[in-house]
Amino acid sequence: MTGSPADEPAHYTPGVVKRFRRKPEKTQERGLAAAQYAAGGPLDDLLAVAKMTGGGSAVAECALPDETVLVARWVDVPDDRPSEVQYEVVRDGDWLYYSETYDRLGDDTTRGIEQFYDPVE
Repeated sequence: MTGSPADEPAHYTPGVVKRFRRKPEKTQERGLAAAQYAAGGPLDDLLAVAKMTGGGSAVAECALPDETVLVARWVDVPDDRPSEVQYEVVRDGDWLYYSETYDRLGDDTTRGIEQFYDPVE
């Protein structure tokens, strides 16, 4: 985890895909589906988030000398150019998310997500 338990949001539950909606403001952006990565933990929810982009998605842990990270592979299928394989690297305690607005994966910290999104209960 990154930091102390006080850094974790009250709604945090390990191993569960979370839904978030954009905080009220003048925007056309929709929500996120996100799962928090815990090194050494189950990857099922993270894989479920990755697969929201469509086929060809996969997740795996990568042990580096100083830390273990999650690598998520997904296929970006834009309208204006050929498909391209993309990768997201997620550090322990951070979130892998699927953006419904942009149909893509990303990674962010708890604070980063909570800055712009509210959890959907």
